[in-house]
Amino acid sequence: MGTTVFGIQATKFVTAPLFIFRESYVQLLTSQYWSFMASVLTPDQSAKWFAPIAGLTSIASAAGGIAVRFLAAKVDLAGTLACTGLSLCASLFATEMAYSIAEKNGFAPHKHSKKRLHGKGGSSMEHENMLTKAKKLFARVPVLKALFFEILASQGLATLLNVCFVKVLASISDDNVR
Repeated sequence: MGTTVFGIQATKFVTAPLFIFRESYVQLLTSQYWSFMASVLTPDQSAKWFAPIAGLTSIASAAGGIAVRFLAAKVDLAGTLACTGLSLCASLFATEMAYSIAEKNGFAPHKHSKKRLHGKGGSSMEHENMLTKAKKLFARVPVLKALFFEILASQGLATLLNVCFVKVLASISDDNVR
């Protein structure tokens, strides 16, 4: 039966937090990498490289999903979590190298200086909350608003599919069938 806490399998206590961590981890890393690439590439370079990079990341994601089955069978849950930690460390190392190379060669992303933009009544953008800034940005760039809602919808559907898949797997009691 495995380890129990208060008579309940320990895996039931860690499944939801680990699922949320995984989704957050993937989303954070992905958005950081795309942001970095967008800040160091020219529009022509972006047009040339973004599609192949997106395709390769999709293939790598699928391969990683397939590999988890075999990895979990070989090293169990603790080993799989350790591999996740190692991959995070490798990501951090690669990110640090990328920023160092960009800094060394003069194309590092720079923090934009804050410009005081005065609107009605002399208030500045610095004092507006994030929601107000987002509304103004989406009004100014409707395509960005559409992309934002597309991301929300696709992430929501992906999460829903993951939860449904896990429920289906949990309903199969025989590990060999699962």
